[in-house]
Amino acid sequence: MIKQNINKIHYDITNEFEVVTLSEKFNRDLGSYIEISITEGKKEVKLTLKKTEVEKNSFDWSYLSNPLVESSDLVYRTSTVLEFSRDIKDIFEKNRFDSDYLEEIKKKNDINENKALSQTSVTSRLCTLELNYNTEVDLKLSDEGEIKIISTDSYHAGLGYTHKIDIIANEKTSLEKIHIDWRDNLGQTFCSALLDKGVYARVIGENNAYMSKYKIKYSFENPYKEVFDSLKEMVREGRSNFRFSQFVKVEKNNLIVKFVGHEVGGSYTPESKVTPLYIEKIQHKTSKKVKFIERLSGGFGYDIYVFSINLKSSFKPNRTLGSR
Repeated sequence: MIKQNINKIHYDITNEFEVVTLSEKFNRDLGSYIEISITEGKKEVKLTLKKTEVEKNSFDWSYLSNPLVESSDLVYRTSTVLEFSRDIKDIFEKNRFDSDYLEEIKKKNDINENKALSQTSVTSRLCTLELNYNTEVDLKLSDEGEIKIISTDSYHAGLGYTHKIDIIANEKTSLEKIHIDWRDNLGQTFCSALLDKGVYARVIGENNAYMSKYKIKYSFENPYKEVFDSLKEMVREGRSNFRFSQFVKVEKNNLIVKFVGHEVGGSYTPESKVTPLYIEKIQHKTSKKVKFIERLSGGFGYDIYVFSINLKSSFKPNRTLGSR
């Protein structure tokens, strides 16, 4: 039960947060315990968890109020295995840290923002994003940063919405008209366009009530460039329809992508027969673990297949592709 619970906790927090390190340690006071460091943005939660506690469904644990100071006060929490990740998220979102630590983060942010402002004219570059329905927008972006997308007006149009938006990056840009498919949103649309340019981007904030404000974090230094490049190399081969179509978004540590594949129904190959082979092909190409999410209707003779690629995973094929 201990190993099972530890694996569950590790899996959940690895998929939820940016950086996670876990190590098993021992001392006289705690006995065998687990030390976990979880980083999200500029903040870190550094916690300890006794191994004897983990065998229970509900367990006690503690974290440093200031992870930069080992002698700082401990904050004690009680969690269940299923809600442990949610409790960590609560600490980050509600800033449940020592005031000195929060002040230190603010100082670093102020320094970085001032540095970024002073270097904007030097490091900014022109990036042309290709959006929906042949819409393009030119943005000046620094090497890394955040983009805010704000809908100032919108109306229902067919299977989606048409927006007038303001884009705030290094400088403000306005776009009079952009149409968004009913399955998508503004944040996802811009994130997809950035990913297509090889820029690593993910939506880090959105106004869920009105779906009118989005914040995207991006970096031209893509840590998964090899994965992105290998996906783009997956073009149509022989009589197969299967080929890469679109980067959709980065969600936690998963890259969501679309592929063109066989249509389901009629005389075409059933979904249950082609998706295992599609997964196998993507895993062999990227060396990452892949999951099938859904099938969407495409055009004449093909459908769209949506997959999730775990960017932090590793996949090692144990046989030749296509062999049984």
